Amino acid sequence: MMNLRRLLSLKKISFLLGSLLLIVSCETEKKEKKFIAKTDDSLLTVNEILDLNKTDKNERLVKGELVRNWANSNVIDKEAEFTGIYDSEEFKELMQSQKIKFAESILFSKYFKENYEEPTNEMLQAFYFGNKENFVIQDEGFVLNISSFFSEDDAAEFRNELNRKEWNKVFDQLSKSEKVKASIQNKFFYTKDFYNQEILNLVNQMEEEEVSIILSSEPNDFKIFQLVRKFDKYSIPDFIYIEEIVNDIYKVKRTKELYQEFLNNLYEKYNVEIKTEQE
Repeated sequence: MMNLRRLLSLKKISFLLGSLLLIVSCETEKKEKKFIAKTDDSLLTVNEILDLNKTDKNERLVKGELVRNWANSNVIDKEAEFTGIYDSEEFKELMQSQKIKFAESILFSKYFKENYEEPTNEMLQAFYFGNKENFVIQDEGFVLNISSFFSEDDAAEFRNELNRKEWNKVFDQLSKSEKVKASIQNKFFYTKDFYNQEILNLVNQMEEEEVSIILSSEPNDFKIFQLVRKFDKYSIPDFIYIEEIVNDIYKVKRTKELYQEFLNNLYEKYNVEIKTEQE
């Protein structure tokens, strides 16, 4: 009798556990079916939205834009399948050409990383002086020191100090404090780089080494700048002021050279022979 009762108890427990598992399973299934958008049998869940935002290579997108992008891609994919686009010769030819471009990009990226040497300051100077004609500016150029402060009082203190000391010395004193919001020194600008016409007009009226008045275009942002140098159109700025530009042009030139080396190596490896029309 005791064994029978025990057996019945075990059956009840087994039944209850089975029911509990079924309920949990149903609840989980319901949760999994919660979606933000869907097309036919495709669902976009909350977790997938978060994953999409994490993997986006550009700036993070708002939820609505992510959902629209997903829906757009999904319906185009389904229409392409429905109309047989993926099986068409046109699509296969396009994919073949794109495949080669992707392969080229990956192969050359690897070759570039293995062979590109970051230039030293001496290398850049040699490149600058050996190719000065490449650095003729097609617009007026300005070299500025700019400092931004959280309060007008701190900006005024900084400007008053500039009456007695050089910019660098004053900045070194204040840079370790929390008074300075941001600062750049000896930064080269073209006329087109000025988003504010009022500031550009002010710069054009200033003399070299002159310090501006305190400017404020938004709350808690007070700027002071100094005109270090001004360069006329079609002149060649000094290397010290355009080192970043020199580096960019050097990298473009070196990239072209490495790409040609990359192709030459492949031609040699695969015994490429191109006959001329006369041959």
